[in-house]
Amino acid sequence: MSSQLSASISLSKRLAAEPLTSTVGNVNIIGISDNNREPVCYLPYLFEFTNKYRPNNAIGQYEGLAAILLAMEHLNTGNGIIVPELDGIDQRCPLKFTTKAFDTGGQQRMGIDHAMALTDRNRSRTRKLLPSAILGAASSSVSIPTSIISGLRGFPQISPISTSSILDDKSQFKLFGRTIPNDDGTAVPLVEKLTSWNVEHIAVLHIDNTYGNAFATAISLEAQRGNTPGLDVETVDIAPDADDRKISFAIQRLKETKFTYFFAVVLSDELVDRIMTEAYNQGIAGTGRHTWLFSDGIGTTVIDRDF
Repeated sequence: MSSQLSASISLSKRLAAEPLTSTVGNVNIIGISDNNREPVCYLPYLFEFTNKYRPNNAIGQYEGLAAILLAMEHLNTGNGIIVPELDGIDQRCPLKFTTKAFDTGGQQRMGIDHAMALTDRNRSRTRKLLPSAILGAASSSVSIPTSIISGLRGFPQISPISTSSILDDKSQFKLFGRTIPNDDGTAVPLVEKLTSWNVEHIAVLHIDNTYGNAFATAISLEAQRGNTPGLDVETVDIAPDADDRKISFAIQRLKETKFTYFFAVVLSDELVDRIMTEAYNQGIAGTGRHTWLFSDGIGTTVIDRDF
């Protein structure tokens, strides 16, 4: 990997040896003499690398970081092997790109602490890089407060996976963007697919937070539209930190619907294991009659397993 990121590693070493000298807007300038001055775009990455203080890769956090590093390497070297338009861009554009990862732990407080520190424009006085933009966060519950801070302080924030429709409000989140549809948009293909399968009833089990509640509401509203008649949706919420008793109660509520299709909007892989174990024990999973579908929050530690 180090040989594939040689330019980025060299830039990191240079940043350590030649700290920031000035800024132009949100672009950092390094180098003392006119001959070696270079503009640098710093794009810090806020993401949920831990959950309850344990390593977490539920939604490809580390794969995402690796992809960001590779993209920056290609930008810095003009490598067009993946994106042909980047070929030779280092000869046409002087900007260099760098990043640093910050763990939010999926907690608003940690995300806010990082956002406050990163967007403090006095950073340049202590020769710390100023963000050109912020990448992240993961969950909408963290992106909502952090993007208010970054927006008020003049820094764009771009999330790859925060889907809450609340973030569409440009009066509140002026500089927020994302590379994924919001929950309303995500619900459309789900309902269309269920309708194409002639599914008439589905129960949505969702975590009781910004992401889960918004997604469940979007599914219910989409099912009520005139173009999807006959799809009955029941929703059941579950706490993100639910204990075994609460999981058992939630599964019992699903069982009482007598539905055979279930859609789970959950994030924690460990929670998924306990949910599915209880569903099996209560006879609504592994029967050959019941079908379980999962949202994009399910990570590689689940889908990469051979069941």
